[in-house]
Amino acid sequence: MSAPASTPAAIFVADQGWSRERLAIVLEVQTPQVGKYLGGHRRVSPGMKTRLVNEFGEAAYALVEMCDQAWRVNRDREKAPKPKRAERERYVPPVYDGPRYTIDEWIERFGRPGGGGPDINGRYRGFFDTEPCFLGE
Repeated sequence: MSAPASTPAAIFVADQGWSRERLAIVLEVQTPQVGKYLGGHRRVSPGMKTRLVNEFGEAAYALVEMCDQAWRVNRDREKAPKPKRAERERYVPPVYDGPRYTIDEWIERFGRPGGGGPDINGRYRGFFDTEPCFLGE
């Protein structure tokens, strides 16, 4: 059985008693693709229009017009300008107003970074020697 009719073209096809399988043969597409043409998601080519008129006669003109109208509606919907997002403020990092040291002054005050020795607070790599080891050593 065919899928439920939801677009004007699909309702027209159901009213005419045409099956989607027969339409697929005439349009030379797979049966599931017929719904894309009836819904206007794909454009019916001139060759397809000719085959429809040859197969179904005068009633096919109404179907072709419905398919073209659905395609125009979908195309216009895709081309409609999308609303712009609200402008966001750009991130500006805070200005550092603290003291600045040269490399030599830094080494003199705080020791060599990553040097393995204690820092100015007596910590080795961020930990005091008196803290317990949680790694199970």
